Amino acid sequence: MWGSVKALGRGYEYLMGVTIFAPVAILAWFPFVSEFQTRLLFNQAFSRGLQIQRILAGGKKQKQG
Repeated sequence: MWGSVKALGRGYEYLMGVTIFAPVAILAWFPFVSEFQTRLLFNQAFSRGLQIQRILAGGKKQKQG
């Protein structure tokens, strides 16, 4: 009895895994999804006019003295 319950549970986990992760894996192959994710994650920075060069340069302010 317990073996069949474990097998049923394992089958359910496999089915849910494929149902949830297969569409994500298929969409990950399309290049527009990556661009959309970048825009979605950094929307606030893009709307503020993020200056990437200052970030990459380290953003150090020079002291005048």
